[in-house]
Amino acid sequence: MISLSTHALDTLSGRPMQGLQVVLERLDEESWWEMSATATNEDGRIREWPELEVSGLTPGRYRLTFDLQAWCQQHDRPVFFPEATLTFELDGSLPHYHIPLLFAGYGYSTYRGS
Repeated sequence: MISLSTHALDTLSGRPMQGLQVVLERLDEESWWEMSATATNEDGRIREWPELEVSGLTPGRYRLTFDLQAWCQQHDRPVFFPEATLTFELDGSLPHYHIPLLFAGYGYSTYRGS
């Protein structure tokens, strides 16, 4: 069983992006299907996915979609990127993967964390 966590940081303010909606999807053959959707906590993190508490993940291609438009509107910020979609491949060589999002309004970046 593979686990996945994420966190989102607003690098413009230097603060976590609390309440950011995130969708986790998996690619099966040629189509994506939603596995879970939840919001970041007060620290901007998602450590557990509601629908995956028992089953976890298996090797394959996944994507996280962060709803930046709703978050920016809630925080009176201009919307340039309405969403950030991060696609990644889990090979199963690690028991846990961490995929963060660093957001700065007019740009974002990511990396494979630990």
